[in-house]
Amino acid sequence: MSAVAVVAGALAVAAAIALLSSRLPAVVAAAAGVLLVGTQLLPDPLPGPPALAGAAVGAALASEILWLRLRGRTLTGTLSLGWPALAVLAGAGFVLGDAVHQAAPGAGSPEALGAGVALAIVAGVAAVGRPDGVALGLSALVFTAAAAAICLGLSGPATPLWTVIVTTVGIALAGAVALLAGRSAGPVERSPRAGTPS
Repeated sequence: MSAVAVVAGALAVAAAIALLSSRLPAVVAAAAGVLLVGTQLLPDPLPGPPALAGAAVGAALASEILWLRLRGRTLTGTLSLGWPALAVLAGAGFVLGDAVHQAAPGAGSPEALGAGVALAIVAGVAAVGRPDGVALGLSALVFTAAAAAICLGLSGPATPLWTVIVTTVGIALAGAVALLAGRSAGPVERSPRAGTPS
């Protein structure tokens, strides 16, 4: 068992929950970046420094896109469940994924498979909770991370091309959410400006 993969999986799941439940734009943006980077730290052995550096830059770009579009707004979150209940479900998913890997070993790490199952559960709950455009976009970002983690758990270490693909899809989804946030009354409401009578 890799300690780095365990920590990365826990951070990715915690970031996904924060991404989908927080009301603070800064937290949502930062959580998106942590989610994308954490997913890239799941393989054992880790990708090379160039791949990790590219993933970090891509995650920072995705966070910046979300922050620029969501700042100055009050978010209502996309989860119908509270984060403690969702954390329990995600923990159960992690254990389930690890158990599946132990029963039918794949080429990848059990931590990656466990994190992938946990992320899929979190994204699924969010998608059915408040199914508007922004919520579905954020859920799709978590689903992408879940799919990447599950693939890493079943097929083994990521190639540089795989890292680029996952990072690019993450940036694209962040851009899609930013566009939807501007058009949807969704879970996003503009905050009143200081000095403006309500």
